[in-house]
Amino acid sequence: MARHVRQSTPKTQKFLSEIIKKHYGGSGTRLIYATGNALDKGAVSRVLMGTRPATPEFVGTILRILTPELGIKLMTALLSDTADHAAQGFGVTVKMRSST
Repeated sequence: MARHVRQSTPKTQKFLSEIIKKHYGGSGTRLIYATGNALDKGAVSRVLMGTRPATPEFVGTILRILTPELGIKLMTALLSDTADHAAQGFGVTVKMRSST
């Protein structure tokens, strides 16, 4: 039986923390209110603490309230985390080039 390895999303977690600090006064609750309460406070907390990976649905909810520039950066972080997770099974390292 194959062992399920839970994907972690450290780059997404870090960028989301930066967004909350810079644009929401450091409060995950303000982010939740900005999404029209579409996010669960516990889910936001678990993603920020790294105990739950950010899912595409979770990130998609946040994308609706971000500027296009921040949205692209958040998606880049999520895609990089996803590529890193996929590459672990093949023993390779994925490096992303910064567009800035």
